[in-house]
Amino acid sequence: MSLSPDFVSLSANKIESIHDLHIWAMSTTENVLSVHIILKTDTSDQFLREIKAELREQFNIHHSTIQVEVSDLNDSLIDE
Repeated sequence: MSLSPDFVSLSANKIESIHDLHIWAMSTTENVLSVHIILKTDTSDQFLREIKAELREQFNIHHSTIQVEVSDLNDSLIDE
């Protein structure tokens, strides 16, 4: 499976970058995703609901773990 830039098209104006993206098959019919998403600004849980719905509809990923990081926080997990 390959994720195109369409993966972030839904909320491209909210996402600064993504890293630690892992996708694997749990079975022949179930895919799993884990990713860190760095947001430009803090956002609501609605953002996560939208991303999870798009992953399910476009890529058949029914289980996803998304770690959200905000780029303007001093304690960001990304080295600058």
